[in-house]
Amino acid sequence: MKLLVLCIMSLFSGAFCAKGQIATFENFPEGPLGSWFVDPISGIIFTNPIESSAPSTFSVDYGLTAPISPNHFLLGPNYSPGLGIGFTFGFGFTFILPTPATSVQMDEIYGSLLDSSLQVRGYSINGTQVLNTNILLPVTGLGKTVVLHSVVGPVAPISKVVVTLPNGSAGFDNIGVPPLGAPPLIQSILATNQTLFLRVTNARAQSQLWVSTNFTIWSTISAEVTNDSGSMIFSVPILGANAFYRVLQ
Repeated sequence: MKLLVLCIMSLFSGAFCAKGQIATFENFPEGPLGSWFVDPISGIIFTNPIESSAPSTFSVDYGLTAPISPNHFLLGPNYSPGLGIGFTFGFGFTFILPTPATSVQMDEIYGSLLDSSLQVRGYSINGTQVLNTNILLPVTGLGKTVVLHSVVGPVAPISKVVVTLPNGSAGFDNIGVPPLGAPPLIQSILATNQTLFLRVTNARAQSQLWVSTNFTIWSTISAEVTNDSGSMIFSVPILGANAFYRVLQ
């Protein structure tokens, strides 16, 4: 049985968070973008792309067959024209926020038979490093593409972020500053006796569990909800081999 959890989450980003500072790449056509560009919707500058530590270029891939929504995402030069998706090994890049923020977010789209580690470094407007963290991209298994949603922070206000993935391949989406507040985060998932248990932090009484089998059509699903040490446990019957879940306030 295969189960994939899609987590919609963010951390409180503080007074420096600027609403709308998220690049989704939906406003770009599929194809090459060169060595730098400005996302006109978010105002974020993307620059210094690398491929295995060497200077490279950006492109946007249209990933209809990938488990992402929306469907366009950022990667190095190895995009796959049409409905397929491509990844760039050793891809890295820098993005510069129009307004400093205390947290940043991004989606990582990847598939791998080996663990890899994404390094994220953040710098203040005067060039001082205020963030240095690693995000694990765990093994997905043969032929599987998954999406992780990562939020780093809060830290001192960040102006520039440098992302490197020296030992893996990935594309990136929804890059920028998380919305204010702390939406629900699915922390763990356990399947036993035909029942699925999802442990969720930041959930509230009005939070709803949604399910999809294709990442296109989502619907609410009734769940038994219990509290456990500050987390909420959503319990639902297992619907099938492939189901995707998210929790919304």
